[in-house]
Amino acid sequence: MGIENEYEGKVVLVTGGAGCIGTNLSRKLAELNAEKVIILDDLSSAYEWNIPKAKNIVFVKGSVLDDGMLKRVFKENPDYVFHLAAHFANQNSVDNPETDLMVNGVGTLKVLQYAHLVNVKRFVYSSSGCGVYGLDSKMPFEEHESCLESYIPTTSIICMVFLSLMQGSSMFMDLARCQEDTGTLYQTSFTGR
Repeated sequence: MGIENEYEGKVVLVTGGAGCIGTNLSRKLAELNAEKVIILDDLSSAYEWNIPKAKNIVFVKGSVLDDGMLKRVFKENPDYVFHLAAHFANQNSVDNPETDLMVNGVGTLKVLQYAHLVNVKRFVYSSSGCGVYGLDSKMPFEEHESCLESYIPTTSIICMVFLSLMQGSSMFMDLARCQEDTGTLYQTSFTGR
């Protein structure tokens, strides 16, 4: 089964879906006949006018830190979660380290926990920064290599939480990094099994 049929009839949640990558991803998922594409975004670094208009795209304004909003979107029982929501940019992280940790660490933890509760088939954690794999990692990153060796503590914590939360689960987690200058996508997958 190719990508043309992978999302057909499926419910997909895209956190941070109002940003540049998220809107393009959501538009493509809608074109691939996903039953419903739910965009959860607090619009802290995006605009509502940027969200694609399609009958199968639903926008929910809210944060990955808000349990009420997470309950609302996970009530739809998504098959796939693309987690793009982030407090991003190096200077933002330096200027607002607590916000950075809350959104990137606690927010990701919350999304992972809700994904586990509703038995999401696949969880994709995406980043355009080098923090997903670390500065010293060779590319492409290979599946047998551990992301726990990464120099970014938040990413290491996300990997450890996934591996402990999903023990015995059939859910897959993909770590994806888009290299900004070339558009090259690097990916590795984990499973709770």
